[in-house]
Amino acid sequence: MYSILLGSRPITQVKEPLKRRRRSKGLAGHWQQTDAWYCTPPGTKKRLSLFDERGQRIRGQDRKQAAELALAQLQVNGKWRPTAVPTGEP
Repeated sequence: MYSILLGSRPITQVKEPLKRRRRSKGLAGHWQQTDAWYCTPPGTKKRLSLFDERGQRIRGQDRKQAAELALAQLQVNGKWRPTAVPTGEP
């Protein structure tokens, strides 16, 4: 909280918390530029496309339920988390 002097009387304002600009990792998100759904696995900066049962990209902002289903299938199959690469050092 901080005060601002406006004229002869101080006005007290409360700072609002900053809004997050991006979704948290691991959730399905719609990207307007391609009109398709993607997810970002935790621990990466890579964006994965979400595909439906026929192997086609999920397109359209109204297909959120299909995107969440595709993300759940990725999570169950274990194909969405990055694998650790051995460095070869003991």
